[in-house]
Amino acid sequence: MKKVFYQCIFAFLTFLVSCSVEHEPSQQKIEKIINEEIEEKFFDLEELSSNGFNLRTSSYSNYNLLGHGYDVTKNHAVEDGSSNKPQVIDIAALESDNSVNLLFTSPINMQTNDIEFGENAYDFSSKITSSQDLNVQLALFGKKISSKFSNSKNILNKFNSKFIYGSHQISYRKKSARIIGSFSTPDTNESINIRNNYLNSTFLAFVNSHTPQEIVQNYGTHVLVDVVIGAAFELSYQAETNSTERLQVAEIGLHFGVDSLVGIGGNQNFSENLLQTIKNGRIKWTARGGNPSASIISGEINLNSGQPINQLNLGPWEASHTESNYVLIDVPNNGYVPIYFFVTDITKRNALKSYIDSYLVNNSISMFDEKISVIRYYNHSRLDHLYTIDSQNELLGGYIQEGTAFFALSYKAPQAFPVYRFYGSKGRNHYYIKGDGNSIPATPSGYVNQGIVFYAYGSNINGAKPVYELYKHESSSRVNHLYTIDINEKNNAVASGYQYLGIKFYALP
Repeated sequence: MKKVFYQCIFAFLTFLVSCSVEHEPSQQKIEKIINEEIEEKFFDLEELSSNGFNLRTSSYSNYNLLGHGYDVTKNHAVEDGSSNKPQVIDIAALESDNSVNLLFTSPINMQTNDIEFGENAYDFSSKITSSQDLNVQLALFGKKISSKFSNSKNILNKFNSKFIYGSHQISYRKKSARIIGSFSTPDTNESINIRNNYLNSTFLAFVNSHTPQEIVQNYGTHVLVDVVIGAAFELSYQAETNSTERLQVAEIGLHFGVDSLVGIGGNQNFSENLLQTIKNGRIKWTARGGNPSASIISGEINLNSGQPINQLNLGPWEASHTESNYVLIDVPNNGYVPIYFFVTDITKRNALKSYIDSYLVNNSISMFDEKISVIRYYNHSRLDHLYTIDSQNELLGGYIQEGTAFFALSYKAPQAFPVYRFYGSKGRNHYYIKGDGNSIPATPSGYVNQGIVFYAYGSNINGAKPVYELYKHESSSRVNHLYTIDINEKNNAVASGYQYLGIKFYALP
């Protein structure tokens, strides 16, 4: 019986665009994204076709998706009916031609733990991209994240920079298959030979009669020339942290979650202090290959729920692995070859290359920073202003809320720096210093470091405006530092006796 497992995004029409560094999207753009954003689907792919093209051919049982098209802006090394495309290279013709020896298969029978983590979506995906030697300085394979976590993107398809990510795939590597030779350029002997003699006839006819956009839509951006077949159990991790050590927190959080669920990684030395900075940590798992009925095919757990975590029993699913249910689980380095290498007509080849270059850029990962209100409080008797993003956990006796002073970040985004708060008991005054992200600022004499209160920018990126620092000293017990983004308030403060100290940092209006 064919089974289709859907993990779908419900697009949030009421997404809080006002809480991110973004512009309001048009209704047409919203509708386009809603129609296109369908999350990762795992199919039993027998006889499944896309736009009338078979995604499995007669060579599948021996060579899996070798020679098939693939879209590297989707997921990495999966058969989801979206990333993998129809056949480009006629593997059956290669196999039957006794005059050439271009196909190689080999049993592996090896289990590996394939681990990656990143301090945000771009960092995570760029590491996967660079491991494939695609000769691009981009972060691709975005669906490796968005197919698991529907909250990872906004309706403009930009990834939220506040999340850290990790992936731990237990790979049961059973067999490898590859086309022998060098495919480093369209002009290698192997590229020319394949292009002239072993292209799939359906692909060849399609290329001759369709535009570059249609070719990419139907056949992808690359062709698989090296694949690993078997079964895989993937655990995907997402969380938030206010720590400056985001990469280390991502690693620790991933190992902690994987150890809790499947008992792997227990020898890691977890930092309790860094673990305490994690919130909204969760893991989603997916089994590929094997018999789905032998185990839970997918699931999710909240690591911060405070509830006991029951370990998963992979035994029945592991025992169900047979050659008949192996699937694509990895693409080795240099296993993705640009599809335009296999277009004979030079003019069309160049046009397809140009389109793919733009397509990869336009569909690579970009991010937005989610801003949060910095609330200003004032204590008249102390002549003290206090700034916070977490009013519920502040001691605010005697303070009156004055509203939002500006917008900042609750986490370390790229190009953002921690802002530390210091308190001087003598002057009963709060003072703020922007750190460099590498070390904690020196504590001024007479002050106590109260830690990071928010993150801000060091320049006017993303539309950030300067935050002006002003100082007033009425007496030894009445000292105030005022921070404002409003130049009129700054000028009025100077007129009323404040000393202007300069631009302290940059924040969002």
